[in-house]
Amino acid sequence: MNQVELLDKSAVIGAGLMGTQIGVVLAKASRIVYLMSRHQRTLQRAERDSRSYLEQLSRHGLLRGSNPETLMKRIRTTPKPSLVRNGKAESLVRLCGYAMREWQNEKNTVDDRSKD
Repeated sequence: MNQVELLDKSAVIGAGLMGTQIGVVLAKASRIVYLMSRHQRTLQRAERDSRSYLEQLSRHGLLRGSNPETLMKRIRTTPKPSLVRNGKAESLVRLCGYAMREWQNEKNTVDDRSKD
């Protein structure tokens, strides 16, 4: 198995459905993932949904050696976009395309398995 170096920090601005799913994928590649929203209720839902998505991926064998609790500890919610400014998080733009491709690949695998 190839060893992949983890990013120190990643950030997702927007913790809705898509932002939360991107955050889950980034948790595999980052030591810390910040999910940001201005609304506390959205952040609470993002935390709950992140845990649910990780458990689903684990049940389908898609976490590839990681466990949901370890990855969940990497995901942090915050209403503070200042974490992205001042160089405190690595580039989100660079990661978005990768994250969406990985999520789609994992979703397709789950969909294919459910057809069996």
